[in-house]
Amino acid sequence: MFRLFCVLLLLASARVLPAFGQSIPPDSVYVLPAITVEDLRSPLSANDAAAYVTRLSASMLDESGVRTVGEALERHGAVFVRRYGTNGSSGVTLRGTGPGQTAVLLDGLPLESPQLGQVDLSLLPVAFLSGVDVMHGGASSFVGSSAIGGVISLRSLAVQDRNSVRISTGLGAWGERTGSGRMTFSSGRLRGLVAGEARRSDGDFPYVDRASLLPTRRARENSDGTATNVLTRLTWIGRRSTFEVSGWAMSGERGLPGLSGSSSTTERQEDRIRRVWMTYRRGVTAVRASIQRSLLRYTSPELEIDDTGRTVSSSLRLTRSQSLSRYAQSEFGVDVSAQSATHPSLQGAVRQHRVRAFVSAAVRAGSVTVLPTVLGDWTSGAARSEAHASPGVRVRYEGLGQGRLAIKAGLSSSFRIPTFNDLFWKGLGAAGNSELEAEKGRTADAGFALINQRTTLDVTVFYQTVQNQITWIPDESGIWTPRNLDRVRNIGVESKVAHSVVVAGPVSLDASLRHTFTGSRDRSPDVSTASGHQLRYVPRNVMNADVTLAWNSLRFGVAGRHVGRRYLTTDGSEWLAPYTVLGGDLSGRFLTGFGWLDVGIHVENIGGVEYQVMSGYPMPPRSARLQLTLTIQ
Repeated sequence: MFRLFCVLLLLASARVLPAFGQSIPPDSVYVLPAITVEDLRSPLSANDAAAYVTRLSASMLDESGVRTVGEALERHGAVFVRRYGTNGSSGVTLRGTGPGQTAVLLDGLPLESPQLGQVDLSLLPVAFLSGVDVMHGGASSFVGSSAIGGVISLRSLAVQDRNSVRISTGLGAWGERTGSGRMTFSSGRLRGLVAGEARRSDGDFPYVDRASLLPTRRARENSDGTATNVLTRLTWIGRRSTFEVSGWAMSGERGLPGLSGSSSTTERQEDRIRRVWMTYRRGVTAVRASIQRSLLRYTSPELEIDDTGRTVSSSLRLTRSQSLSRYAQSEFGVDVSAQSATHPSLQGAVRQHRVRAFVSAAVRAGSVTVLPTVLGDWTSGAARSEAHASPGVRVRYEGLGQGRLAIKAGLSSSFRIPTFNDLFWKGLGAAGNSELEAEKGRTADAGFALINQRTTLDVTVFYQTVQNQITWIPDESGIWTPRNLDRVRNIGVESKVAHSVVVAGPVSLDASLRHTFTGSRDRSPDVSTASGHQLRYVPRNVMNADVTLAWNSLRFGVAGRHVGRRYLTTDGSEWLAPYTVLGGDLSGRFLTGFGWLDVGIHVENIGGVEYQVMSGYPMPPRSARLQLTLTIQ
């Protein structure tokens, strides 16, 4: 595959030089579909106007050279991404909450495993996405359980009304190889898309092992990984209705190197996801259905362990929009879902069923827009039943600065139901707790957005409390078990500023700065050592800066990221040092005899900073990657 890609791209480059200095005609550029986010059940396109939202466009994902959703949010999101090395798992921290407290949606439908309660963002390739949106703050009134910290909405590639082929290959340090392809076709009312990606990496980068008695330079062992993804989609566009069916298959296998300073292990992890979903729309009514099967296999020859967990999730959703008047619209619907899991440590199959009903509205009176929402959730099975109601409201006022300055505020109530592992795990050194209560969060935020032709400024202040937060801690006998903490408080400020300017003629400059301050403290009265201290692995400061200089078809970008101190203990006595890393990329688009050729060189950790995101998991030093993409239309 890689040889074929390289041959095609070398042939295409034969006619690249004559087009080096010319501008790209707008009607000749292959543009990915514009990102919309109506599939957040209640349209985020309306609610993000009154909320703090991080939006990563298709061009941003493509030009920066990121490969997974975890890498994309780490580089551009000003949120803390918990990365366990290069090929290890990754999860996001939003407003002081953990990865399991953030909902992840693909085309509006949840991705979380009912057993783990979270999504490994390192398994999600950006090559299949037309954009990523992150809504910060409690959003259970939109999506139900797990949205205490916010929502990550992923939009997969849409079909096109034309035929096109796109192939890409990449080479990187430490044995990294990538190859991907995409084909779209259109015939009458039928449109389709087929895309595939294969990625592998040895991950044997050098690092300094400072956990040894004497600092020793070593090569990371058992840190390799492979991943294969396939996405398919067929869309039928009728006179009054649209029917779409999509499928996604992912297979991954990687080594688990363990902590630096420890002896090398041979532990491995295998992941598989098979997902099919469909959407039928007729007028203001939409029906969505999905089924997802996942597998996670863990093997450890040293411990003689070979365990496989399997989960199945299915859902059926009906929504309908209604225009109440020229100033008000509403949407309502119902969602029925079922989840099951099997694993040797769950001692049999565990099942649950869930029914959700929801109503949302958008009411506009002059310069004021009010967006109320409410969701009711009833969950049964897994030896327990429970019901939750989650209301929320957002307000936006645009009567200042001739509409360029907007004031926004919101109140919301959220919840998170314990996972199957939280309730029923019976493994070596760990045990679930069937008496756990659901987490409950309340969020209040307010801010302003200033938007003119070239500059954007957005600032939001938030206050959040989480009651009954589930945390795994060791008991008196050393067995790890989940418990409900009494109360956690998160306060902070999220801000972003962006500016664009035309320097001269075809030369333009874009700059942006995002910063998040988060103060997260355990306010439980019975936890003397932890109460009042910053929560573990919640940095107070995260900052991203991007500067891009473009000239015709050439682009040069520099990105910087700063992450503050991460505490390792509940009493704040140990921590990981802050780090600042820089990345850069140089890319160009050239017209060839075969189509458009995109060439990109991406450099990570330019300064060769020695750092760890999570304790015991060193990150690579300076590295470079070459990406070549050919688009034929």
